[in-house]
Amino acid sequence: MFIFCLNARADGQNLLANPGFEDINICTEFNAPCSRAGWFMVLKGFRGKLPVKSGERALPFTFENYYAPFKRAFPYSKILCPLLPGKDYKLQVWLYTGKKAFSHLDVLFTLSDPSRLNVRFGKFEYTLRFSLGDIVERRKDGWILLSKNYIPKEKYRYIVIGNLSNDAEAPRNRKEKNLNGGELDFWIDDISLTATDSTWSPCLEYKQTLSQLYDEKRRHTSFASLDEERNKTPTPLWSEKNSLRPVDPVKQDTLIIPGVVFGVNDSKIDAAGKAVLAEFAERIRLLNVKSIRISGHTDDTGTDTLNKVLSLKRAESVAAYLISKLPQLTEHVVTNGYGNKLPAALNDTPENRAKNRRVEIVVSYVELRGLRRNE
Repeated sequence: MFIFCLNARADGQNLLANPGFEDINICTEFNAPCSRAGWFMVLKGFRGKLPVKSGERALPFTFENYYAPFKRAFPYSKILCPLLPGKDYKLQVWLYTGKKAFSHLDVLFTLSDPSRLNVRFGKFEYTLRFSLGDIVERRKDGWILLSKNYIPKEKYRYIVIGNLSNDAEAPRNRKEKNLNGGELDFWIDDISLTATDSTWSPCLEYKQTLSQLYDEKRRHTSFASLDEERNKTPTPLWSEKNSLRPVDPVKQDTLIIPGVVFGVNDSKIDAAGKAVLAEFAERIRLLNVKSIRISGHTDDTGTDTLNKVLSLKRAESVAAYLISKLPQLTEHVVTNGYGNKLPAALNDTPENRAKNRRVEIVVSYVELRGLRRNE
């Protein structure tokens, strides 16, 4: 069983990861922040400054381009539990359209990873559409809350958001058309997809799917997908003629540091924790390390803000100790503090809360061919 932070408006457990888009993905291709964790983009990305409805981040996308009407972007994610045919669900999303009057927002539910769909405009059939009648709240800063119920006919696994209309928007005036290269950019925030049935309970793969979404770091690799095709890679550019060596597969080594190595509300590592980290440092010393992702986690005791700060401080404390042992890997280390957003167990007993107080270290590396691990 797994608990995830929910939008306060949700009737039940949110089936969408990172609904407030506060957590950032560190892409493996560049080892740098490049998108919202758990969410992906089909087609064009976004550039420019963005507003937020709450917190520090929202998710921007290109609704349309006045010069190239079908140059659009479609945020998508994997639903944490498959939608059950015949069951009633509620989808809510905060939307900001800037100076553009709201007309519609489309949603497409799919069975497979949307990035592999080969569908041309004119053939799209959106699953549901938000229109003016679906606005349930308006804020003075321009954000609107859209809400709609939906009963699926199939066991959908993915959600896509954007403008699936076959018609092109027209600018009201020349100035609007010239703004930002003709792009019409929208932003979404605090999205929730919940089952309205009070007897509904999370599926067994809820936690596994959530972990998969956060662990998928690739954003610049065209063949990467979240379904059964996700682990297939293109044929390596290799031949006897050019003697190019196939790309070595990236492997991972993981270590979980329990919260007991820290004092209460403290980030200082005790002697036992340092001993474990020293042994781990020796284990990875000779590896061809690509990245070391260190994430701190807490239980649900205390406020979200304090938990996030504490979890980050603990992650940074672990990172500092590892770097002291392996200074050559300094540039490969990335730290995050997730607070109580990604618990390993329910926060219902002292034992389970102890499981949630932890620091996770994930080392991605390439084991060079011809060399043994202990050389």
